[in-house]
Amino acid sequence: MKLTKFRLKVIFGITITISVTIFSVVIGNTVKIDGGITLFQFIISIVHNNDDSNKPTNSEPDNTPVAIKGNSAEGFLSNDNPEDYYYYKAKESGLYSFTLQDMDANAEATVQVLDTDKNKINDDSSGTNSIYTILEENTRYLIKVDRIADDTSYTLSISPPSQMKDISGEHSISGSTKNEEQSIVYAYRPTVSGIHYFEVGDRTLDYDIYIEIFGKNNSPVENGSGYNSLNVELQAGVYYRIELTGGSELTAYTFNIGSPNPVVDLSSITSYSDKISYIGQENYYTFTAPRSGTYRLDLDNRTADESLYIEIFGKNDSPIDDGSGSNGVTVSLDSGSKYKIKITSSSSVDEIRYDLNIGIPDSIKTVTRKISGTIRYTDQKNTYVFTPSQTARYSVTAENRTRDEYVFIKIFTSNENILGSGSNVAETDDVLKKGKDYYVNVEYSSGDTFPIRYTLLVDKVIDE
Repeated sequence: MKLTKFRLKVIFGITITISVTIFSVVIGNTVKIDGGITLFQFIISIVHNNDDSNKPTNSEPDNTPVAIKGNSAEGFLSNDNPEDYYYYKAKESGLYSFTLQDMDANAEATVQVLDTDKNKINDDSSGTNSIYTILEENTRYLIKVDRIADDTSYTLSISPPSQMKDISGEHSISGSTKNEEQSIVYAYRPTVSGIHYFEVGDRTLDYDIYIEIFGKNNSPVENGSGYNSLNVELQAGVYYRIELTGGSELTAYTFNIGSPNPVVDLSSITSYSDKISYIGQENYYTFTAPRSGTYRLDLDNRTADESLYIEIFGKNDSPIDDGSGSNGVTVSLDSGSKYKIKITSSSSVDEIRYDLNIGIPDSIKTVTRKISGTIRYTDQKNTYVFTPSQTARYSVTAENRTRDEYVFIKIFTSNENILGSGSNVAETDDVLKKGKDYYVNVEYSSGDTFPIRYTLLVDKVIDE
């Protein structure tokens, strides 16, 4: 006796398995026993899906793709059939999830989204048991399910963007958890890279809500999990999946999202108004120095009596010397170099508005005997070049000051050897040579009352 099984092709969602028991000589489809008795034994099993258009069963031995018309499909993976293929046409652009469900306990499989030439569409389009990836509207894709371990049946479940709330661009949304086992899923795509803040506030019940953020390849984001609130660094243009879980009863909440401001170039302006809206926020600016000299950055008109921290970075994002401080900083910058400015706060105040003011040094001016000048910011240094017409000792005086404030004057050579210094007036100890260039600095660093205007007067010293 010999038992042979035949598995017929799926037609309209029906699978037919025929077992023929052979007792004697087989002639065609007829079994002869005792000179004339013919016996057929058919065991027919019919699998009929409730919705044959939405859940096709993939059992093609040659891996011919099956079209998915709805959002799910069924299949079976084994050594003989280690992979299945499906066609899927996205009806809308956005973040999709592909999940393998109803699998045997020890079974594992990968799911991949490919283009019709079997190429991966992006780094997120492959994962074990489930993936989240971006698809484009009206585009046809090839879905591959590949066996890793153990034979198993499965259901491929697809969640389109309409089933996952996209909160990109939102600052606050309302929601509710149903139980501690069920997660609320959001899709989020930042427009600016940097530190983002997520907070589950206004909870109607005193239950903690757990936040988890997943990024590329469905991998957990570094520092992207915690109870009720967290700060996490995210990249612009990447779709992230955010899951909220917790609460043993129905718990309503407000989900608050703090996203960084776009980077602003301050090269052509000297004042910019901005704000810190959440803990951990980092505001970034770029600035290209128009000339070499001493610059001053101040955070003025703060709406809260809290300190903000300034940091300045140069080439390769390296911190520059003396380039950090609270509320204000004086720093030397080089002409034509591009710098990055970062403003942060460790305060728990919900919002701090401020004006970022940049003091830019004047260009070096030539003085023969008299010239007008203005001090506009703390630590400003106005530099002048003086070429004596005669060899003699000289004095430099800041006259006609518009405020009763002292300014500091320094006379020096091109290699910065100081020849004389003093408040409001400076006098050289040695003679200055005719036709040689010397330099004069006028600066003010003892207060914050501006502007201070003055007239700089250069005279020969008459020795008695």
